[in-house]
Amino acid sequence: MTSWGIIRAEMPDGSVEFQVSDGPRGRRSTSYDFDDLKEAEEMLSALRTMERLNTGRTMWEATQ
Repeated sequence: MTSWGIIRAEMPDGSVEFQVSDGPRGRRSTSYDFDDLKEAEEMLSALRTMERLNTGRTMWEATQ
């Protein structure tokens, strides 16, 4: 199962981005970027729910 999480990233222009990611920087295959933490948390919840509904398979495995 994928280890989804939220990474807080400070951008070069000083803004903050919240990245819903399936792994740490350099080891992830997918991330979704948000300006708003609440939106990132909603996406994280949806991704985890989708994985549970796919009987524990990762999203990638479920689409193969």
